[in-house]
Amino acid sequence: MKKVTSLALALILITCLILTGCGTSNQAAPAPAEPAAPAAPAADAGTDSAATTTEESNLKIDGKDNWDEIDKLLEAKRIMPEKTGLEVPPSNKDKITIGMVSSALNTQYDLVFAGANEKAASYGDGVVTLLTAGPSSQSANVEQIAIVEAWIQQGVDAICIATVNEEMMQSVYKEAADAGIPIFMFNTPISEVNNPYFVANIGYCQYESGYQFGKYFANKYAGQDLDIVLIHGFLGTHDGERMQGFYDASGAVSQVTAENTTNGRNPNFKVIAEPIGEWVRDASQIAMEGVLQACPHIDIVWSDYDEMSLGALVSIKAAGRQDEMTVYGHDATPDGIAAVQSGDMGGTIDTVSKQMGIECIETIVKYCMEGQDVPKAIYQTPIMWDTENVDQFDESEFVWVK
Repeated sequence: MKKVTSLALALILITCLILTGCGTSNQAAPAPAEPAAPAAPAADAGTDSAATTTEESNLKIDGKDNWDEIDKLLEAKRIMPEKTGLEVPPSNKDKITIGMVSSALNTQYDLVFAGANEKAASYGDGVVTLLTAGPSSQSANVEQIAIVEAWIQQGVDAICIATVNEEMMQSVYKEAADAGIPIFMFNTPISEVNNPYFVANIGYCQYESGYQFGKYFANKYAGQDLDIVLIHGFLGTHDGERMQGFYDASGAVSQVTAENTTNGRNPNFKVIAEPIGEWVRDASQIAMEGVLQACPHIDIVWSDYDEMSLGALVSIKAAGRQDEMTVYGHDATPDGIAAVQSGDMGGTIDTVSKQMGIECIETIVKYCMEGQDVPKAIYQTPIMWDTENVDQFDESEFVWVK
């Protein structure tokens, strides 16, 4: 019943979000009133307020994207937090046990755990013991707290966490620090981390993955008039930063919500619908059904997780409209890469999930076994795979190579 209710709410939101946008398709249709001018992003949103218009920031030169200027938006997002002095200090232990907990159990975290297990095993039997776990869903805050508290009682040597709810975890972080257990973060937006105890945040800049796709998109489709559908996960920091990155780099204009448009330098890229896909296939499939009914023409569909793109693809095929549009994804999951290889999807952003797991273990070993200090933020660069280069993808990135 809970799942049905959630999907029903998603459909209500979809209807609200797409009715206006799809009415302004590139196809001939009764023209609605002009949308309101895009609102300038708030100063605390991480976007340079001086870079909100073409005139002010010179984001285009002679009609072409000026990447020297646009890339400054990305540079500003790669934040390096300062140390607080409340981090548990480095140590020189002979053996360690690490508790690594994800924010949910899904394909992306399977890849992270594969990398972490592979790296932990490389140190030899019993040197690095890795415990992995995850709550049943992205909203299962209490489950994640219980997992971490159990590890604290067990006396693990380090905890590595992709947080579900940073605020709810504050007392648990302090409990770990008081017990002398260092906290490491992974796959967690730096802007969302407000605890003073974490040693390092390992992963990629969430904004950067959306930005890299937006840059690829702007270069590939330069000058074309396109109707675009963006499928969101649950609204929040992960989704918000990825989507802002896309808008900043692509220069697309939202005809759904004016505030979503950042610089709007490429008004020919029109975002006509922004449904909620809840990070899963079935919700995204239902969401896309509503979009297809409301929008007579679509050129591009992008979601910020492959599972949602694959769900949307089911509805697109069922409607017989797969030749009309190109679907893109995010995270380069096994099924996502397979869809690019088969031509069902045009591409996917690889957030190097397995490498993230490897980097987590390497960082913890340096800190807890070798006594080395480590950077407060360790960023990896996302990679764009499309039908032109996917044959170069190394499928060992999907598995724990023993």
